[in-house]
Amino acid sequence: SAGVQLEGLLVGKNYTMKETVVPDGYVKSNDVTFTVKDTKDVQTVTMTDKWTVTEIHKQLLSDRTTYVTGASLELRTDKSNANSVVRTVDGIQVKWTSGTGKQTFYGIRPGTYWLVETQAPDGYVTSEPVQVTVTSSLTNTAVMYNDPTHVLIRKVDVHKIFRVVKA
Repeated sequence: SAGVQLEGLLVGKNYTMKETVVPDGYVKSNDVTFTVKDTKDVQTVTMTDKWTVTEIHKQLLSDRTTYVTGASLELRTDKSNANSVVRTVDGIQVKWTSGTGKQTFYGIRPGTYWLVETQAPDGYVTSEPVQVTVTSSLTNTAVMYNDPTHVLIRKVDVHKIFRVVKA
């Protein structure tokens, strides 16, 4: 942005620029202290805004470190409403297919959301929705765990079941 030009500040004096209102999806900027120089040139002081960072992990329940690939995931405002997918401040829908590492999104507005698995990968049980809180801190982290399906296969000898024991 073009910024604001101030005039009449005292030469040699220190001033501090503070952010008092943080836009949604951004992290509060650090204060910027500057000293006015004795020059006729326009002095530029810059405060840099950063988006919030939200890292989402989809991992195996049994070891809580191995990434589960192929899960279809969405971040929603309402866990039961497929039309409530969250958008970042630049309009990107927060939905993806899990891969071999964390998924990172920038500029999610602070709030409480639901991480929903819309399709489990082959061989896995669909995870229950997980509540996720995004704050205006720089990095937010959420983890959803997957459990593989479990099937017990037994082979039984039918002859042993019906064997008659002589007394």
